[in-house]
Amino acid sequence: MHNERGQAVKEAGPSMPVSILGFTGAPSAGDKFNVLSDEREAKQIATKREQLHVNKDFGHRNTLRLMRSGRRIAIGDFQELKHHC
Repeated sequence: MHNERGQAVKEAGPSMPVSILGFTGAPSAGDKFNVLSDEREAKQIATKREQLHVNKDFGHRNTLRLMRSGRRIAIGDFQELKHHC
């Protein structure tokens, strides 16, 4: 964590601008942080969390698509494509 002059700081009080490695956006109020001494380990954890988030979102979207398709089939609003072998 560094202050506006690029100097390393251990604490940041209210209204104290700091730069923190590893964030892609601003954290929300009340967010908890894990402090690691190794930058490489921090990046690995961040990458893994990002992948989990993407995979979770992808699975949710596919579930919604299947549910929507099921509803369309139930009400007869779904056309089947002819398959030619």
